Amino acid sequence: MMSMEKYVKTTLKIREDIFLKGKLLASARGVSFSEILNESLEAYLKAHENEIRQKISEVMK
Repeated sequence: MMSMEKYVKTTLKIREDIFLKGKLLASARGVSFSEILNESLEAYLKAHENEIRQKISEVMK
């Protein structure tokens, strides 16, 4: 069984310099800015996985 990724459409307030660099990188890679943003956010969340687990544990108590 294949897992489908779910997406949420949102409005974000992003610094202009970050947005422009992201758009440039996305264009160079031939992908969308959303893909660059998702990739970056996923890496950030993975780097803070222990902190996230701790917070979830606190909420579940």
